Amino acid sequence: MANKEYPDFIKSTGYGLVDGLHGANCRHSYSPFYPGISTPRWTPEELNEYADKTYTFTGADGKDKTVGAYEASQIQRGLEREVRAWKRRIAVKETAGPEVAAEAGVDNDKQKLKYWQKRLSDFTNETGLRRQHSRERIAKR
Repeated sequence: MANKEYPDFIKSTGYGLVDGLHGANCRHSYSPFYPGISTPRWTPEELNEYADKTYTFTGADGKDKTVGAYEASQIQRGLEREVRAWKRRIAVKETAGPEVAAEAGVDNDKQKLKYWQKRLSDFTNETGLRRQHSRERIAKR
C-alpha cells in the first residue's frame, strides 16, 4: 500500500541489491512502523547525539586524530583483521612443526601479533570503545 508520507521502501533503501539493505555485510534490520501505534526506538536527540559523537586517539604516526563513530568502528575492525591475519600466519607455521616454524620466522610473527594487539588495545582504551575479543579469534581445527 503506497503512502505519500514515506518514500518507496525498495528505491530508498536499495533492498534486494548487494549494496542495499540486507545486502553484503549489512548489519541493519527493519520492522514495520505504524504511525500513531509504534514508537521510534531512538529519540531525535539520541540520534543527533550519536551522529555528533567523535572519538580521539593517537594514530600510528603519533599524532592525535578525531573521527566520527562509524569511522572509529571501521578502524577497530581493521585492527581486528590484522590480529586475525597474524594469528592465522602463526598457526600455519606452527602446524608444520617446531623446526619449520622456527626456520620460517614464527618468533618474528609473534612479535608482529603483539604489536597489533597492543595497537588495538591502545585504540580501544583511548576511544572508550569496547574491545570484543571474539572478533580476534581464528577457527581452530
